[in-house]
Amino acid sequence: VTVLCALLSHAGVNILTANGDNDRTNSNLQETQLSPATVNASAFGKLGVFPVDGQVYSQPLVVTGLSIAGQGTLNVVFVTTMHNSVYAFDADAMSPVSTLWQVNLGSSVPSVMLYGPNGDIANEVGILSTGVIDLQRGVLYVVADVLQNGAPVFYLHALDLTTGAERLNGPVALTASVSGTGSAARADGTIPFDPMQHLQRPGLLLDNDAVYVSFGSHGDMNPYHGWMLSYDASDLSRQVGVYMSTPNGNAGAIWQSGRGPAADSQGNIYAITGNGDYDGVQNFGESFLKLPATGSAPLDWFTPSNWKSMSDNDDDLSAGPALVTGTHTVIGADKGGILYVINGDAMRQAGSASIIAASTGSIFNLAVWSRGGSANVYAQGEGEPVKCFQVTGN
Repeated sequence: VTVLCALLSHAGVNILTANGDNDRTNSNLQETQLSPATVNASAFGKLGVFPVDGQVYSQPLVVTGLSIAGQGTLNVVFVTTMHNSVYAFDADAMSPVSTLWQVNLGSSVPSVMLYGPNGDIANEVGILSTGVIDLQRGVLYVVADVLQNGAPVFYLHALDLTTGAERLNGPVALTASVSGTGSAARADGTIPFDPMQHLQRPGLLLDNDAVYVSFGSHGDMNPYHGWMLSYDASDLSRQVGVYMSTPNGNAGAIWQSGRGPAADSQGNIYAITGNGDYDGVQNFGESFLKLPATGSAPLDWFTPSNWKSMSDNDDDLSAGPALVTGTHTVIGADKGGILYVINGDAMRQAGSASIIAASTGSIFNLAVWSRGGSANVYAQGEGEPVKCFQVTGN
């Protein structure tokens, strides 16, 4: 993991969750030192390298001014790997590197077991998503995919920020089932959550005093669904919600290219689903979803009119959701290069969405600079430069 010149000790900015905040803006509006004048070969660049034991798909998280017994008050960067290791580094110690603590959360799952010979993740799957930090409780929540008795099992952990010790009755194995007739349904009319068929890619969400964990597929290998499980943030042994996107169909992965679900000030949860079945009743593939805090049936949703063609051609929704801060304006994008700006208070109403052909290439990520109800949206299609779009009002 390389660390660029973030000047953490001066900025004092915490990065506690994927994409920076629960609006998922990917913006640090407290930055004051980076400019075209300072981002140059002499003043900006690699300061050092932190060695780790596996691939890093997750976003490093940062706590500034963390008090650690016997170490003092430090700026700490937390890194998780596909070998199921979690590291806490002194963010300001480059030579030599100072590893404050390291824990391993169990044997990772060989990729070939999950994907077969054509998988797009090499070697192993362990901690794939970005965790989330609860400063009040002093813990880092992470999900590890663990090989146990020859099969994968997902575990949710709450690790003490200062020691890496397990807290809050963690770890807990993630299990669930819903009623339905969709793919992988049992004879009793239920569909169990199957760790063999699902990938925990989206960043974790901490909101409503709960931790939300979302799942999609291994490279669209059927059968699969989109799942969102939630757990009491103070007691991981207590599951508080289960949502599944296609109980009477198939697919509808919650993938989001690794971005986390978003949450507004009322505690509503926003997620997007990829390829799959849609009927607007129980099946919500290829949709923007607004979910209640309990993660039950959607409160509202937006589904592109050409959802079937998008699903059939793997042009699924691929980036987002993000919120313009202080509003319910939802932003996302797809593999066809389309940018969506949606009124989150009337998602199904005619004219609720602005649909912009932003790129000729797939869009997998975006950033939002919220500016008092309006926003600049930055997106980059494959093979294209970064573009900026202005959102004003609705």
